[in-house]
Amino acid sequence: IASKDVRVVGGAPVAHQLVSGLSGDVWLSSFEEPVVTLIARRGRVVGGVHALASAPVRVTLPGSAEALTVGGGYLFVTSPSDSGGQDTVFQVDLRTRRVTSSISVGTLPLFASFGYGSAWISNYKGDSVSVIRPASKKPETISVPGGPLGIAAGEEAIWVVTFWSNELVRIDPEAMRVLKRIPVGKGPLAVAVGAGAVWVTNRDDRTISRIDPTTNTVSQTIRLAAAPYGVVVAHDHVWVTTQRCGSPIAPCTSSPNG
Repeated sequence: IASKDVRVVGGAPVAHQLVSGLSGDVWLSSFEEPVVTLIARRGRVVGGVHALASAPVRVTLPGSAEALTVGGGYLFVTSPSDSGGQDTVFQVDLRTRRVTSSISVGTLPLFASFGYGSAWISNYKGDSVSVIRPASKKPETISVPGGPLGIAAGEEAIWVVTFWSNELVRIDPEAMRVLKRIPVGKGPLAVAVGAGAVWVTNRDDRTISRIDPTTNTVSQTIRLAAAPYGVVVAHDHVWVTTQRCGSPIAPCTSSPNG
């Protein structure tokens, strides 16, 4: 960051999702490929600048790799059926870098987050959230109708957006039950927790919803010129990725209001 150097790291078949653990190790999943790749150790790029030939550490999985989350000494990798997987979650031991278990979850596990001692997996077509404790081989299941997608942990809750019902669902991580369903914008995709709030990207109306976790209400709606997708909170800033031409439902226009 200080030098602003750009480093190109190769060796992953199809770069998809990234996750970093507390140690600073960075893992990359490869959509439709049964591989996860360690591209940085303790925050340092493996293989140096322009390491295009091959990444030195790969873990081959029994199925495709999509969403990633890290916690409890494990890397959790979802393998949904729409990318050739079997709707499972693989646990990779971070010490040995071996797959220790393959756990069946709901239909289309597309997002994952770790918090409160467990991995939380949103099953889009399964209308559920699977809860996997490290080293366990069987998940617990919470019913979450409406097409659950983005999921995040923080502010004493698990938060998951539901695409079809346009809601943010608050889950009690101890009781493992739904506490509140909060209306947000149209087509919510991703969620992040930070800076004292919960942030939701709403693809189809090109907005960001800021939710106050103390009142469980939307305290602010931020309008954008393009459809937002991913969101992360870091160093008191909220970072949002957008699609250049909007979504098919809500194309980009010259102003946020069309």
